[in-house]
Amino acid sequence: MRFTLHLLLLLPFSLVSQENIRDYEWEHFYLFKPVRDVLETSDAIWWAMDDYLVRYNRADASATVGINPFPNRLLLSYENLWADQQGQVHAYDRDEIAILGEQGWTYHSMPLTFGFQGIEKILHRSEDNEYLLLSKNASVYSWSSGNLPTPVFGLEAAIADASWDAIEQRLWFTSGLELGYLKDGTFTAVSLPANTDLIEQMQTSADGALWLQFANQVLRLKDGNWASYTYPTDLQSTNVQLAVNQSGQAL
Repeated sequence: MRFTLHLLLLLPFSLVSQENIRDYEWEHFYLFKPVRDVLETSDAIWWAMDDYLVRYNRADASATVGINPFPNRLLLSYENLWADQQGQVHAYDRDEIAILGEQGWTYHSMPLTFGFQGIEKILHRSEDNEYLLLSKNASVYSWSSGNLPTPVFGLEAAIADASWDAIEQRLWFTSGLELGYLKDGTFTAVSLPANTDLIEQMQTSADGALWLQFANQVLRLKDGNWASYTYPTDLQSTNVQLAVNQSGQAL
């Protein structure tokens, strides 16, 4: 399979400040099926389709199509991607996590309990292999292999999205219209710039920046400063999937 690669230089436009903001390049990859999720590691870009994964190898610009980390499943209708601090790729379905290692995929399954209805998003994995998960019932849980998922108390409100900041060791979360974070058991509300609408997706990058996707822009919060980035003119914002790589760039 060949990918057509187009580069478009996008100059950042900030609603609040334009200081210390780099120019960004948009890389366009044209795929044949709708993309459910995207992940970039140090050597590759991964896309999750409805029924398989695609891996694009940056070194030789080759692509591997049709990867199925769950061979017993014909369709991967809930497929999502995540990488831990070491760049290890995780593919996860509703109740199962597949981790890509040197010897192939390894698997962890978890029971669906009364409160836990499956994984919506992996947020963090600690050094002792305990995961922080956003559940499909809009709650945050901690979980390790062989144990039941347990809720993180204090986050009883419905959570639209959440993201872990590894630098500050805090959990960002949003209801869609409001934003805040939890650190050392203390909640802190963060005000959004004026004229923002519903937060559709949220990610934190390795440099500690918080990225928020809206219908008509992407906002970046770094060191207390907000910056706004508009979409390329030929990109349909209704189909955007937000991800960040280990260098702090948005995808």
